Amino acid sequence: MSNKKKSLFGNTTQFKSAIERINSIEEYESFSRVILRIIKRSSEGVQLFSEKEQTQLLSVLSLNNESLQTVLAASNFIFQQSAYFGINSESLAQQLKSSGMETKKIKIFCNAWKQGRAGYTKQLMEKSIAPRSLQEINWSLHLQSSHKNSGRDKTPIAFFEFQLNDPDTVNEEKKQDNFVVEFNHQQLFRLYDKFERLQEQLDQLI
Repeated sequence: MSNKKKSLFGNTTQFKSAIERINSIEEYESFSRVILRIIKRSSEGVQLFSEKEQTQLLSVLSLNNESLQTVLAASNFIFQQSAYFGINSESLAQQLKSSGMETKKIKIFCNAWKQGRAGYTKQLMEKSIAPRSLQEINWSLHLQSSHKNSGRDKTPIAFFEFQLNDPDTVNEEKKQDNFVVEFNHQQLFRLYDKFERLQEQLDQLI
């Protein structure tokens, strides 16, 4: 079995392409300010760059719009993964090096992570990734007949009603949304098994 550590960033074709574009940037001081801006603004929960600022970055970093958006998204993704897994700047440097990022750019990311890790992680913990959160679960059990007008071969069925809440919605009528899901015994067992594995993964991150 290989002892090679798995990359936090996946090292997909898309991510590798983003690393190549980051490596191609020659304006180190400007790029450093961009990365510091990303982690600072993310910590404050505000927009990273206005449209006017992004237009200026195209010239400053010598990128086209597609490359700029790729670089910004990848940079934020790097910080997100670093926060989720709770790594320090030294571990981040190792991860970025294995991803193919050049040394000078690694130093820029690690310096920004040293300065902004606490605030970025706090903001991420307070922010909900999904637009809606689970408010309450109601459930009920029923026996469903296999054939019409038959009292035999009854199958137990579980109904779950999920009540979702969207705290950012101003309209009170759209603030809550309910939906019902039906499970037979086998489906419910598979769902429980997935929740068990999810709990194990969450425990490893704590």
